[in-house]
Amino acid sequence: MDINDLTKRFENKENTDEEWLQLEKDMIQFLDEDHPAEEKKRLSPLGQLEVVTIICDGIKRRKGMIK
Repeated sequence: MDINDLTKRFENKENTDEEWLQLEKDMIQFLDEDHPAEEKKRLSPLGQLEVVTIICDGIKRRKGMIK
């Protein structure tokens, strides 16, 4: 997995619900893998993953996945 790919996917505002949910999973996986700290900082804390998590929370609530 590549940080530039994740960022490109993050910047695509035409993602489907499924693509946003997959991006969230991929970002979490990226943070669990062995990558340079500078790259991980782009995602968390207070980075792109936070925005994706908020988007995904809305998707999950709308779909009834979270009550």
